Amino acid sequence: MVKIKHAATFLGPNLGLTTIGSHAYAYSGGKGASTSSVTYLDFTTGDGMFIGQFQFNTPLEQADPTAGIEATCRIDFNGEMVSMLKASSDFNDNADGSVEQALIIPPNTHVTVVVDCHATDATRFGTATIIGKII
Repeated sequence: MVKIKHAATFLGPNLGLTTIGSHAYAYSGGKGASTSSVTYLDFTTGDGMFIGQFQFNTPLEQADPTAGIEATCRIDFNGEMVSMLKASSDFNDNADGSVEQALIIPPNTHVTVVVDCHATDATRFGTATIIGKII
């Protein structure tokens, strides 16, 4: 049997980018739906270039997944918008509640991910995730 060496411990979601060797990730954790802008992620990359995948999951209610929310997700690099994504978890909208996008983030770049929803609901939660490698 191969023994797996313990390399890192997941301490929970936060706004930042975590790196382990050449791997990097950021998990926002669940954020409540709001018509005000909500920052899901906010970090500055280091000296390497990040290559990976971004996923946004629009807020939904675990107890009632048919109750949907439409939301936009804006990704900024150094204060400049590089992407605007839209997702809907509305059952009647027949839309995908998750959107993905490939990302290349240059070294030493300040990254923010901000979400706006069409409704405020403290029982519906959205998430943002970034996973990839630093080269």
